[in-house]
Amino acid sequence: HQLPPFVLRMGVACMFVAELAAPFMLLVPVLMVRRVGVVVQAALQIGIVVTGNYNWFNIQTMVLLIPAWEDDNFDDPDSDALLLHRILCWPVRAWDRFWSTYVGRFVAFLASCL
Repeated sequence: HQLPPFVLRMGVACMFVAELAAPFMLLVPVLMVRRVGVVVQAALQIGIVVTGNYNWFNIQTMVLLIPAWEDDNFDDPDSDALLLHRILCWPVRAWDRFWSTYVGRFVAFLASCL
């Protein structure tokens, strides 16, 4: 509250862009648009973490942004995906592959019966 009113208003405007426009960017099938949405969302979450509010929730949100960053042809051996990206996205791909197996379908069927 000690900053000039113009700076506070710009901060609110950036927050509205990050919370109202960027989530829809995460759903666009164009890779670069999705990545811009990820960067905007991550910047907002990092800003909230730096101010000391709701740290665990914001870290979870940043982890959930990882699949949106993923390239559409990730399994292509000629893809220029980074090693760190492959490591971070491995649990998401493994989880997806598990639910497409017969064991995953059986577990889902049992869970729906309970």
